Amino acid sequence: MAEIGRKKYTKKQVAEQSARMKKKWTCPHYRKSQCLALKNGDTGGHNKGIKMPQIAGENSPHWKGGATRESQKARNSFRYKSWRLAVFERDNYTCRGCGNRGVYLEAHHIKSFAEHKDLRFVVDNGMTYCIKCHCKNDKVRNRTLRKLRIDL
Repeated sequence: MAEIGRKKYTKKQVAEQSARMKKKWTCPHYRKSQCLALKNGDTGGHNKGIKMPQIAGENSPHWKGGATRESQKARNSFRYKSWRLAVFERDNYTCRGCGNRGVYLEAHHIKSFAEHKDLRFVVDNGMTYCIKCHCKNDKVRNRTLRKLRIDL
């Protein structure tokens, strides 16, 4: 029995949870979202939605004077959101990898967002993927660590 906090778990429960977490963390999109949450001061779990002021904003060791990267500005723009919706509509809100509908979808740039700035908002440079297929595609293209690096 392992004791975590006030709860007790069997070795089997701990092993199953470890396997689930290991599988989650192999997906770069999950890893990116978790790291960004920590970077923004989100505590998650039991304090969901409550920021930790001691590590948020100017108090963060990663603070760079409020500078927002150009790529982040582009991804937050109305033009990017319009491009994303146009890609979804063109693909009829269907994953091009597995054909699933009714799942969370992501718009994928065929030619890299970072390397081809002129193609960032061209609808023909996008395709619709579910999270699973997007992770698979990134692994096939060896992008897991190379392109989705997170600056913490």
